[in-house]
Amino acid sequence: MNQSHQTSIVLAATAGALAICLGLVGCAAATVPGAAPSSSAKSGSGSSAAPVSKVDASDPCALVTEAEATTALGADPGAGISSTQGSANYCTYGTYPRSVLIASTPTDGKTTYDATKALRGSNNDAVTIQGLGTEAFKDTGPNNGGADVFFYQGDAYVSVTMVTADGAQASSPDPLALAMAKAAAGRL
Repeated sequence: MNQSHQTSIVLAATAGALAICLGLVGCAAATVPGAAPSSSAKSGSGSSAAPVSKVDASDPCALVTEAEATTALGADPGAGISSTQGSANYCTYGTYPRSVLIASTPTDGKTTYDATKALRGSNNDAVTIQGLGTEAFKDTGPNNGGADVFFYQGDAYVSVTMVTADGAQASSPDPLALAMAKAAAGRL
């Protein structure tokens, strides 16, 4: 499958999920539940041992860095590609079948979270995650070899989706997606 076709598949899946969520209230994309926080905090291609600086929820590429996506995917996916649809902002690292998608909305976090949980949780056995944002859950349903984590904090809603459909990631994607979600929450 060529890269253009893979990108089309990811965009079509994202658009479909977004259309459903926006029909309810405005939503960010699916995410992947994850792991322990990553031990190295990097921004872009440089590393930083300094405390994480706060960023605007409207920039999902600042919520999860290329370095964190690289750690999760096991290879550098390249710079994140930003896009916007409705009130949701997206950042995509990599392409199907190995990618990370971060979606965020800077307002109506609880409303969007509740709508997403009602929609996703009823079909995929939502599991509450303690200690992440104000409220968080992971989607335990099938996700093309990936994982989804959803949370809200303050007015912001964020979702992290990790897709590893090629089977190259030896460990479960859940802890890796959770680590990226925790990094994102720490930056809000």
